[in-house]
Amino acid sequence: MEDVLNRLIQVIQKETEIIRALIDCGKLKQEYIIGDNIKELDKLLPKENLLLTNLNRWEEERISLQEKLAAYLGIEGEELKAQRLLEEVKASFPFFYPSLVEAVEELASGVSFLQYLNQHNNELIEQALQYIETVQALLEGDRPGIYAKDDKKAETAFKRINLIDKRV
Repeated sequence: MEDVLNRLIQVIQKETEIIRALIDCGKLKQEYIIGDNIKELDKLLPKENLLLTNLNRWEEERISLQEKLAAYLGIEGEELKAQRLLEEVKASFPFFYPSLVEAVEELASGVSFLQYLNQHNNELIEQALQYIETVQALLEGDRPGIYAKDDKKAETAFKRINLIDKRV
């Protein structure tokens, strides 16, 4: 079982490395979004996808190791969450406890930061899209929906003056 615990710690550390690489990609993505550097953003996406594929492989191995550990400890695999895993390892394998705690905490911290970064990048993208829509509406005129109130066609409900005359 010591081999399983050693491997589990290694796998968690490897996942943490990949999470850190994804964080670096997220920071670059943020710079590219803010700097309107679409070409570099496009180049970054395949790298990010490769990292996610690798993370998925490591995650599958971690789950397999976790299930082996759960079977050994007589616990249902789904019940063996991080906190329960740490408690069981502390009681049954105290030598591995400090390393496992450190690995799990680093992984949890990295995942939390990556979630924050992804949320922030999504907000930046949303702001950029809203800005584009606003500028487009100013240049081309608002494009109302198909129907307005009282089932009148929106086109006849109101019209907006175009900033630029399209006929020029």
